Amino acid sequence: MTCPHCGNSDIRRSHSSQRGDVLHRAFGRDAYRCRKCRLRFFLPRYAQIATHAKKKSNRSGKAAKLLDFRQRKRLTRRLIAIAVFVVMFAMFGLFLQHIMEDHPPANNSQGADSSNQ
Repeated sequence: MTCPHCGNSDIRRSHSSQRGDVLHRAFGRDAYRCRKCRLRFFLPRYAQIATHAKKKSNRSGKAAKLLDFRQRKRLTRRLIAIAVFVVMFAMFGLFLQHIMEDHPPANNSQGADSSNQ
């Protein structure tokens, strides 16, 4: 991995310090910082794992495929969780809209006539 600004390969993981980091992490991106130019940038998690996998020569192809499968499975779970959240939020909004609507009282003329007699 190299810095997108200066091309230096001396980078490190950056601490989560900003609110926007939560969104990046939800989409599978981690923060890094260049030690030379101090630029803070985000990279996908699969890119860092692929880079580390290239450095380790003792890892077999089967293990790398297992990592890819696990990453896809994790991403699928995250997307499902986000979709469920969005659907539940929409249903809650529709429920609130239904409650806030003005409903006219039911005009039950037969019941009113029998109570007056």
